[in-house]
Amino acid sequence: MVFQIGNIFLLAESLLVVAYSALLASSDTNRTSEMLAVLRALATFGLTTSAAWCYMAHRQLQFAQRLEDRAKSRMSDYAESVSYASSPGLESKLLLAYLMPVVAGIMWTLFLVIV
Repeated sequence: MVFQIGNIFLLAESLLVVAYSALLASSDTNRTSEMLAVLRALATFGLTTSAAWCYMAHRQLQFAQRLEDRAKSRMSDYAESVSYASSPGLESKLLLAYLMPVVAGIMWTLFLVIV
């Protein structure tokens, strides 16, 4: 579920970046105050989308962790398999849940500063 949430938000973020870039490219020579307001609105919406992405991914990770803990306590074979298969370092689902939205948020923040 974490990956599905990430895919949906990544698609939304990509569409917002395309809209922002197209608008910015079309206004290279003539940047009106209305155009800047639309660019700021898009960047603000993108930043809000990134925050929602991070929040929803966090909630889904919490749920998945509680579910996994419950499965481990009830099924010893599952607990043994998970401990055998786990490797040291950061889990990929943590990177997808937190790193991707934070990077997108930084990008939108920079877009807000640039405009």
